[in-house]
Amino acid sequence: MDFEFNLKHQKEKHIIKLDQYSTIYDLKLHIMQLTDIAPSAQKIIGIPWGSLHPPPDDTLLSHFEIKKPQPLMLLTTTPFTPADIVLEKEKPVVEDPSTKLSKLSDTVEKISEVVNEGERLLSSVTILILDQNTEILTQTLLKLDAIEDQSLRQARRDVIRKVVTLQERIDGLKERVKNKL
Repeated sequence: MDFEFNLKHQKEKHIIKLDQYSTIYDLKLHIMQLTDIAPSAQKIIGIPWGSLHPPPDDTLLSHFEIKKPQPLMLLTTTPFTPADIVLEKEKPVVEDPSTKLSKLSDTVEKISEVVNEGERLLSSVTILILDQNTEILTQTLLKLDAIEDQSLRQARRDVIRKVVTLQERIDGLKERVKNKL
């Protein structure tokens, strides 16, 4: 069973076709390719979620009763935010270094996903998203530097290497986008 959606956003209409194994996130990525709106900024109206709040992005679309073609409307909640990456403000409570390292590593993985999305899109919006993520990576490096637990030294180095690699990928991607535009 494949899915077909008639997406309406602003004054534009788009037809989206996805296979039976597609998730909500797959739909959001496809919408991002058409509209340059990041998945975290998308509010999709028209899918019968079964509750007031949409389910997690990894939920299969086959879980819902979707007509063919299913009419959808897209609203923008926050313009062009990087894919659900928000660094929490430092809490006054001191976190366990291992927990802190784990959270920072998760942030780096999310940014890696955003960079992968940016490589597929190569648009002017991509530069804005990448600039935001470069700032988050810089903050992440500063926080990693503050972790002094010797037992986490190697894990901390691994995350730092990932951050540096991501920053290099972002710089190269921004150059490719500028050359394309």
